[in-house]
Amino acid sequence: MALLVMAAAFGRLIQDAWWNPDQGLVLYWLPMLFVGIGSCYWVPKVPVWRETISKNHIATGLIGMGGVLFLRDQVLPLVIWMVAFCITTKAWEECLPRVSRLAAAGLNSRPAQWLGQISYSLYLLHWPLLIAAVCVSLRVWPDITRLRMLLIVSCAAFPIILLLSHLLHMLVERPMMRWGRRLSGRS
Repeated sequence: MALLVMAAAFGRLIQDAWWNPDQGLVLYWLPMLFVGIGSCYWVPKVPVWRETISKNHIATGLIGMGGVLFLRDQVLPLVIWMVAFCITTKAWEECLPRVSRLAAAGLNSRPAQWLGQISYSLYLLHWPLLIAAVCVSLRVWPDITRLRMLLIVSCAAFPIILLLSHLLHMLVERPMMRWGRRLSGRS
C-alpha cells in the first residue's frame, strides 16, 4: 500500500507536466489509477476492519483525505469515488443509517442494476454518439440555442444511446463473456 501511495504522489507531482487540454493522455489520470488500485485492495479488507475497528467510516475518511491531497484539482471525480467507496464498503451504516438504506435501495433498484449491466457498453458508446447527436443537430439547425441542444440531446440522444448500449451488451459483450468463460474452462 505504501508503494501505491508513493506512486499516486509521484503521479500527482508529474501530472501537470503531462497536462493536455482534453485530458486524454493516460498519464494525466495516473493518480486516479492508483486510487482505483488502492480501492480494489481496501474493499475486500472492509469485513476484517469491521471486526477490528468499530468506526469503519474513520478509515474511509482517512483514505478520502489522502485522495484529496493527490487530487485536489479533480474534486468532482474524487467526491464521486468517495461516495461510491462509502456505499460499497457500507461505511455509512454506522454513522448515517438512513442514507445507507436510501443508497442501498437506489443501487438495488431495477434501473440501477440494468445500468450497471450495460455500463461498459454505455461507456464505449456515449461519447461518440453524443458528439454525433450534436453534429447532426448543428447541421440541421445551425443557429440552435444551447437550451434546445440540451433538450434534443436529452430527449432524443440519451434514449438512443441507452438502446444501443443495451444491444451492444446483449449481442456482443455477453456472448464474448460466455465464450471467454468456456475458453478458460470456467463454465
